[in-house]
Amino acid sequence: MLRTPILLCCISVLGCTLGGADTAADVDYADVEHLWYAECSIACHGGGLGGDDLLSLEEGLSYAELVGQPSEQLPSMNRVQPGNPDESYLWHKLNGTHDDVGGSGEPMPLAWSFSEGGGTTDHYPLDEADLNRVERWILQGAPGLQ
Repeated sequence: MLRTPILLCCISVLGCTLGGADTAADVDYADVEHLWYAECSIACHGGGLGGDDLLSLEEGLSYAELVGQPSEQLPSMNRVQPGNPDESYLWHKLNGTHDDVGGSGEPMPLAWSFSEGGGTTDHYPLDEADLNRVERWILQGAPGLQ
């Protein structure tokens, strides 16, 4: 008699965690667009600072520049292919695997330091939490702003 409640409890717990449902919160474009602004557009990919030939990642413009658009460094691969990080050149640039798929250039974002007023600000590539957020956004179909 004791087996039935224990079995139901185990099924309930396992069903919640192993049932195939994505327990991570949905990610929309606002969740990743701030990364482009903070990590990419300020120094290089916005406001004309990096030159006219660079991809623009400015707020309000970046989605159209990224999703479904072929990469200039690897035209056979879109910058972001909704639902498929492995076919998204941006994903490879962020992870430093762009050379493995036939791309070129440096991994993004670049590491850099900025000195002003006697202090130095160091900038490093995205951390694991940010990469996970970008990957989930792509896997969820790269939804736009809600």
